[in-house]
Amino acid sequence: MFVPEDGLLGVTINSFASVSLEPPLVLFSLAQDSQMLEPLLEQERFGISVLGSDQQRLSEQFAFEGHPRKYDKADIDMDSGQTPLLVGALAVLDCRVWQVVEGGDHQIILGEVESFEFREGDPLLYFQGRYAWLNSR
Repeated sequence: MFVPEDGLLGVTINSFASVSLEPPLVLFSLAQDSQMLEPLLEQERFGISVLGSDQQRLSEQFAFEGHPRKYDKADIDMDSGQTPLLVGALAVLDCRVWQVVEGGDHQIILGEVESFEFREGDPLLYFQGRYAWLNSR
């Protein structure tokens, strides 16, 4: 999630990885034709929220395709006013854009993790086109 001048934007990403411990770097990618790409590339900071198994609704809300989604701040913690993070997420990472690399039909965004928090719980997973959980439901 990030905050351009015209409001709060967020997107569900399906692939996220740790890259380095020193400095602490993570990555994700967005398609070249994603309408989220340009607003993100104009930012210096972004937040990553790793959702719990009870947050499928939020994942679906942020996964809407077609145009960047603007959100009210009902489920958002602005982390001292800078980086938006989802309340109740299993992990939240406050990141600074470190580098952007072209990767075929995607842009790979590398972020330097400046702070993070986590809590215990089961993560929300997406596998073979549907949501899944580690524990039995």
